[in-house]
Amino acid sequence: LEVRDAGCPVGTVIEVRDLFFNVPARRKFLRAPETESGHLRLAFLAQAIAHFGIGMTLQADGRTIHALPAGGGLEDRLRDLFGRDYGAGLRTVEHQAGVVRVSGFAGVPSMARLDRTEQFLVINGRPAMAPTLARALRDGYHTLLASDRHPVVFLFLDMPPERVDVNVHPAKREVRFRNHAEVRDALVEALRRTLAHDGAA
Repeated sequence: LEVRDAGCPVGTVIEVRDLFFNVPARRKFLRAPETESGHLRLAFLAQAIAHFGIGMTLQADGRTIHALPAGGGLEDRLRDLFGRDYGAGLRTVEHQAGVVRVSGFAGVPSMARLDRTEQFLVINGRPAMAPTLARALRDGYHTLLASDRHPVVFLFLDMPPERVDVNVHPAKREVRFRNHAEVRDALVEALRRTLAHDGAA
């Protein structure tokens, strides 16, 4: 009936049902249920990783896919999502370059995948991507990966908000930077230092 701010006390449950029941033009573009479920899971993963301190549950067709407790760190969240042994291939990233801070985890080269579904970047608290960052990931791993492989990363980039334009994509999935070279260089250096320290580079 109206659009307004609303409080959401602890325990609030938000349900969306029959999302496109009266929008047939939008509904006809939906893919197979399995495909749409995959998209939903990726969207859930992005939010669960970006806000790792918040408890979240993903249910589908009456069964629980993920039940994530609140209060843990990023390492705990990744273990809950991907399994106990997953963290063995991850290396801690912690780097500050001017006003750009890069933190999180980067996978060793042997963890590389054939697609980018295990690349999660969080920019000032928002899951997002930028062409600059895609290139920086490739450059950060330099010659450590074959051209058809993509690194596994869970990285947080923090910088003054005025240096990020979030209004370049309708769903806010892509951002632009006031100084893209500054961000690119910070990410490349963060990855190279992490991998070199680990003896991978």
